[in-house]
Amino acid sequence: MAFLASLRDAYTDVTSRAKRLKKFAEDSKAQMLAGPVSANLIKQILEICIQTKAANQATAVLPNIVTYAEVQEGAGYDVSAAWTAMNSAIDGVGAQVLSDVPTGTGSFRLVETWTASGVVVRTFTTAQTANLRNTLDTLIASID
Repeated sequence: MAFLASLRDAYTDVTSRAKRLKKFAEDSKAQMLAGPVSANLIKQILEICIQTKAANQATAVLPNIVTYAEVQEGAGYDVSAAWTAMNSAIDGVGAQVLSDVPTGTGSFRLVETWTASGVVVRTFTTAQTANLRNTLDTLIASID
């Protein structure tokens, strides 16, 4: 019975993680639509995508997790297709962030300016985040 509890816990974790990711994506998109956003938000989006993808990969290798998920969701639900779509959308968001944030020498991202009077964090306008918002829409749509 402990093994089943492990699968149950893992499946609960992955579904909860997906719901949190969807909410974060929705909130981030709303912030971008409301006006300029700090590079810190863009960085956070990338970090959360990286962390979520790593956790998803750890869950995916559990023996029988797909079978367990299919039993929980019922006939007709293609767990593998949904899983692939969500993880592809996560990858897409990460790739879009890397594409949208300017790169300096040595692949360092240009997100801050340091001066004698302080650090200025770059901001991105609503127009500059249009592609990222579209990619977030794909991610949001991949999670029910």
